[in-house]
Amino acid sequence: MKKLLLLWGGVIATLLFAGACTEYDDSDLKKRVDQVEEDLDNVKEDVEALKRKVDGLNSTYRALTALLNGGIVSDVRPVTDEDGTTGYKLVVTTVVDASTDPVTTQTSEYTVWNGKDGGEGPAGPGGAPGEPGRMPEIGVALDEESGRYYWTLDGEPMTDAEGNRVYATGEKGEDGSEGTPGAPGAPGTPGTPGAPGAPGQAGAAGITPQLKIDQTQKEGQTGDAWFVSYDDGATWTELGVFGGSVETSDIQIAKSPDGKKIIITQGSNTFEFPIVENTLKIAFPTVDTEQGMHVVLNAVYDVEYRLEGGSDRAVVKAEMLDGAGYAVTNVPGENKFKIEVKGQAAEDMVIVHVYDGTMCMHTSFGIHADIATATLAERERSFPVSPDAALGDFVYTGCVTLDMPARERIELAATVGNTTLQADQYTVEPAVIAQGATEGFYTLTVKRDGLAAGTEYELPLTFASPSGAVYLWPTQNSAVITLSATDVPQKIALTAADYTSPYGPDAFPAYGEGDSSVLCDGKSDQHWGSNYWSTDLPTSEYGVYIDVALPADLFAVSFRYQNRNGNGKPTSLALAVSSDDGSSWEKVGEIASGLPSDGLAWFQTPLYNKPDNTSFGMVRFGITTSNMGDLVATPAKSASLMELEVYGLY
Repeated sequence: MKKLLLLWGGVIATLLFAGACTEYDDSDLKKRVDQVEEDLDNVKEDVEALKRKVDGLNSTYRALTALLNGGIVSDVRPVTDEDGTTGYKLVVTTVVDASTDPVTTQTSEYTVWNGKDGGEGPAGPGGAPGEPGRMPEIGVALDEESGRYYWTLDGEPMTDAEGNRVYATGEKGEDGSEGTPGAPGAPGTPGTPGAPGAPGQAGAAGITPQLKIDQTQKEGQTGDAWFVSYDDGATWTELGVFGGSVETSDIQIAKSPDGKKIIITQGSNTFEFPIVENTLKIAFPTVDTEQGMHVVLNAVYDVEYRLEGGSDRAVVKAEMLDGAGYAVTNVPGENKFKIEVKGQAAEDMVIVHVYDGTMCMHTSFGIHADIATATLAERERSFPVSPDAALGDFVYTGCVTLDMPARERIELAATVGNTTLQADQYTVEPAVIAQGATEGFYTLTVKRDGLAAGTEYELPLTFASPSGAVYLWPTQNSAVITLSATDVPQKIALTAADYTSPYGPDAFPAYGEGDSSVLCDGKSDQHWGSNYWSTDLPTSEYGVYIDVALPADLFAVSFRYQNRNGNGKPTSLALAVSSDDGSSWEKVGEIASGLPSDGLAWFQTPLYNKPDNTSFGMVRFGITTSNMGDLVATPAKSASLMELEVYGLY
């Protein structure tokens, strides 16, 4: 950098001199400026090249340290740098802590470069004469007494600040203490085994020297120098003047002819390290590891796994990255682990470690605590129920709907709150929502023989999972079913979606016609009209008919309708019910005369039921003739209604 400042200083001086002239050809100056800029670019490129070479040296030393300390090579890939230097990128797994279960390991990538003279670096700035520049020669040597390798600098042992050798391989741990002898046994009976001794202390880890080039710290000198660190860059010791070139090292690396070993030579030392292909694989059949695992609160999940490529000694351990909202229990003998989701769970990560003594692997997947909000189709329903025990039990099927497909099978059981019904008078079957579905149905059954005419019975229902898992928000998990015991038919609450007909509506607003909603809107401004202009309408013994789906099965039904103030008024009716969702129909009544002819007039039919007193879920209102003609033979004649209501008993 000082060289750059000196160069630019010369340029500025030249420019100042040139500015004092009135007429001057500056083409030569421009060329020199361009040359200076080119020189600056070259200096920057050279500096970056030197940094890469020093980084390569340090990576080589780290790799050698890891391998000499028992590292396992699991992958080898040839590499070439920009200067043509060749080497190998190694994936090395080392044991960090052997006292944990499973053993804690670390997998790292190192690049080992073949030794090759580096190109000459940029000249340093001037300064006081110093010692000749040189590159430190770092190597390893074997300590015959301890059997450990130590690092050498220019052929001599490297020493730390206290004068101790800097070893490349870790120190052997101390032996564990001797176990307590067992108590002598009674004659003929073996003694109790002694307590095991305490584990030995772990040995010191190997140290890797690191090099760098930086400005000299020696008084009276300028320029760059070599520095070495024995504590991973925390402190640095100056070695000598940087001479402007970097040799990668005298280390050579190659694969064995059979491709099963990595052979590293350094000086007179030759090291062979086996390449152990990591064949460990783990799969989770019930988890999409890309999308993550979706869970609900207060639930426990079994996560099964399948191991491939490992030995019988393989150990699997799962843990949470954060864990504040989750608890993990490993069940090694059953090839699974359990995840307990707590009430405050949020986003987290499941980390899984696999180790079989020689190889290890790590994988992970996300976990997301969310709730598919469930709603009850009818939060409040009232049913007029006949107390006649001869009709059998009252049965109502309710619906629970999710706002997204269920990610697992969901069961929601109902708890009945304070009610005047006796516990043995009713049952509620839970709603079951299949995986991938959005709807489930619960069934309420009430015995009629305990109902008193003229009495109202409330059944407050609260739905929740028997396991305690949260699938419904507290504001969405309840319904109130009210039963009114009566022999008087009551009006059934209906919506436009409950009405269907192959004959209409015609729905021409300009003529006062509307869709099915006008049949239950309580207004007299629009009417329902059949497609009297169509030529391809089906013929039926029910003439022009309207089918109505009921919210629950009835045992008796009555219709109440209002005439339109115009043509299409009914003059005869045919009424039917269906117990199989409209697949077949059973006629329960006919009215051939006595219907009102005035506009906006109301009429209610008698109460009808099936001869066998069984229930039905759909009813049909058929207009067989109107004031426009026979609709059985010719359905294209007009039929119309202002309102159509259904009354009944459940």
